[in-house]
Amino acid sequence: MIPGEGAPCSAIREASILKELNHVNIVCLHDVVQSHNLFYLIMEYIPITLQYFITKYPLDLPIDDITILSYQLLLGLSYCHGNKIIHRDIKPTNILITRNGVLKIADFGLSRSMTIPPRDLSTNVISLWYRPPELLINNKVYDYSIDIWSVGCVISEMFTRNAIFQGKNSKSQFVLIIRVNNVNEDRNLELSMKQVFHHFFMIILKIT
Repeated sequence: MIPGEGAPCSAIREASILKELNHVNIVCLHDVVQSHNLFYLIMEYIPITLQYFITKYPLDLPIDDITILSYQLLLGLSYCHGNKIIHRDIKPTNILITRNGVLKIADFGLSRSMTIPPRDLSTNVISLWYRPPELLINNKVYDYSIDIWSVGCVISEMFTRNAIFQGKNSKSQFVLIIRVNNVNEDRNLELSMKQVFHHFFMIILKIT
């Protein structure tokens, strides 16, 4: 944080949300400390990210490990959604793994409480490669399902060790999704989105 500028909005949001969450698969916030003009979030120390685990593991990840990690990720996310929290930035670098193999969802800086759903939400959330189609076309009305798309991308990456959609910008990312899922860009958007989700998860099932 920059001295004299006050606490960043993302830090305040993250601290506020993490104080309300208590789950084995969510990183623990121990304390919030302000020293002079600096603002610190004191969290449990977990040095290993899923990204590191994926890239540094000498062999392909065993399917049993992928299953266990995916299950833990979904448990943590289900808890968030049950408490009306959208994470909005699920990706391998925001997922931590303890030395005992416990997965922890971290980095709630972009998260949003849906206790009182707003009419419009920011579409400038979720790292590009894990961003769902509705955000790529600037749809400002969305719900918890955007996190589920990101989870699908993460699970795919655990199998292949590469992000499934590696666009350079929002347009190329959307085109990649459409091409992979054999969906015609000219069709009705609502129908197309349903097909995208269906074909996407069929791809995931084929990989397994």
